Amino acid sequence: MESIEKIIKGDEIVYNGSLTTFNNQSIPNAQIIIFINDSPKTLKLDENGNFKFTYKMNNVGINDIEVIFKGNNTYAKSTLKMKLEIFDK
Repeated sequence: MESIEKIIKGDEIVYNGSLTTFNNQSIPNAQIIIFINDSPKTLKLDENGNFKFTYKMNNVGINDIEVIFKGNNTYAKSTLKMKLEIFDK
């Protein structure tokens, strides 16, 4: 996922990302789960292994974000965790 600038409460942000192998080959049409403060959203990646997700950030302070690919018969599980600080207006 790309890094994000300072975010104010109520801002809608767009999460963009891709799922690739260690050799930088895309994993197309896979399913991922994005958790924002323990609230899950399931997404299906496109034919190039990319995703785009818009979310309105309403919780001031540190927000936990986790992206999980549960793995499949070919690829192992992968998890990305990050924290995002939201500021009051």
